[in-house]
Amino acid sequence: MKKRDTAENTEIAEGETPCHILASEIKPESMGWLWEPYLPAGEVAMLIGDGGLGKSLLMMDIASRITKGLPMPSHSTTPASARSTEAATGMKEEMKGAYGANVAPADVLYCTKENKASKVVVPRLIASGADLSRVHLLAKNPNLTLRGSTIPNMIRETNAKLCVIDPILSFVDSSSDIYDASRLRRIIETDYEDVLDETGCVLFLIYHMTKDGRDPVKGAMGSVDNANFARSAFTVLR
Repeated sequence: MKKRDTAENTEIAEGETPCHILASEIKPESMGWLWEPYLPAGEVAMLIGDGGLGKSLLMMDIASRITKGLPMPSHSTTPASARSTEAATGMKEEMKGAYGANVAPADVLYCTKENKASKVVVPRLIASGADLSRVHLLAKNPNLTLRGSTIPNMIRETNAKLCVIDPILSFVDSSSDIYDASRLRRIIETDYEDVLDETGCVLFLIYHMTKDGRDPVKGAMGSVDNANFARSAFTVLR
C-alpha cells in the first residue's frame, strides 16, 4: 500500500498498487440540491409505482418547474438549512444549489419510449406549464439503452439538470440488467458518474412496481438492491 502525494488525482491506474489518501487532504464540498432534501444534484434518484398512478405526471410537474425556474413544492425561498450551512462553513452561494426561489431556468432531458411525443408527452408538458424550448426529447430510437455514451453525451450537450428515464425497463439490454444490481451499478458508474459530477444533473430512473410488491421501495421491479445505490427513492401509492 502507498499514499499518493496529493489529493488532486485519486484515480488508480490499471495495474497500479492500490493506494490510500488522508481524509485531511480532501477539501469538503457542500451537497447541491435540485430539490432539497429530495433530489441531490449530480446523483441518481428513482421513482417507483404501479402503472396509472401518475408517475409520469409527477415527473412532468417537476420538469416544468425546472424549465421555468419555479420553486419546488414546499419551497418558496432558499431553505434555512442551506443558509445556515453557508454561514457556518463559508461555502459559496453557488455551491448550495438548493432549488428554491430565484433559481435560473434550466434544461431537462426526457427519455421515454412508452408515450408518443406529439400525442402524450408534449400535451402533458403544455398542461403542466413547461417551457418547451428547454425540454429535450429523444428522437425515435428503439435500440437505445442506458449503456454507452449516447445519453451521457446528450446530458453534456444540453447541460440538462434533470434526465428522466421513463421507464428504466425500456432502456436496458434485457430484464437481467435490472435484476442484477451489480450490472446496473457498473453501467451508472462507468457511463454516468463523470457527467453527473460535471453537470450536476439528476439521473431520475422510473420503475414499475412488481405485481406482488408490498414494500414501497423494495417492491420496485428488479433487484431490491437497486434502491440502495440511488441517493433518493420515491414511491407513488394508491
